[in-house]
Amino acid sequence: IVEPRKKEAARLKHFRLGFFTRFLFSCLIDADRINSADFENPGNKKDRFSGPVEWQLAIDRLESHLSGLEVRNEVDVIRNQVSSQVRQRASDPQGIYTLTVPTGGGKTFASIRYALHHAKEHGLDHIYYIIPYTSIIEQNALIIREILEKECDAFPWVLEHHSNLEPESQTWHAKLSSENWDAPIIFTTMVQFLEVLFGGGTRGARRLHNLARSIIIFDEIQCLPVKCVHLFCNGLS
Repeated sequence: IVEPRKKEAARLKHFRLGFFTRFLFSCLIDADRINSADFENPGNKKDRFSGPVEWQLAIDRLESHLSGLEVRNEVDVIRNQVSSQVRQRASDPQGIYTLTVPTGGGKTFASIRYALHHAKEHGLDHIYYIIPYTSIIEQNALIIREILEKECDAFPWVLEHHSNLEPESQTWHAKLSSENWDAPIIFTTMVQFLEVLFGGGTRGARRLHNLARSIIIFDEIQCLPVKCVHLFCNGLS
């Protein structure tokens, strides 16, 4: 007698065990690579991000920017309402939440605002912004970088990691942070995210452990390929 439910449960049990093993491997490989690299080049240590993150500083800068935005029309009124409602939910317990807002409704500011307050509330380490299109990543990362980053900062707040980046334009700090996604706010693609969860080799797996104790925002999640949905959901779970 075929019992699909029991078979599915057993399959998921093995999946979780394999995923847990991959997570431990991520911790090991990242620690090993950092130790080896810093032994060979001790100067790397000053270019690596060192926490904890001062989320309140980023919150103050974002809130100051938002309070200075001019309300020009009814759309801006609605944007403010969306942003305020999202902000109020930032103290909720950790979990999976959805934000459904039409194009132009201010999702980028609202979601980052939520993430910053939520990260401070729960003492989290990273915010990941996963976007399907590199053009949108570059635009959103630029906006958030202009708001949050100041010349006096010891480390950049925002790290971009996608295929459009020219190696010549990256700082040494950005190159080091890209190796293991150790930065306060990371903008990357769904392709890169799926590589971290399921890709072969060690490059993607090395970044996996930093997804723990983090906020992960998926923008335009409806663009996720249908054939990836099952694995994607199991990985998030």
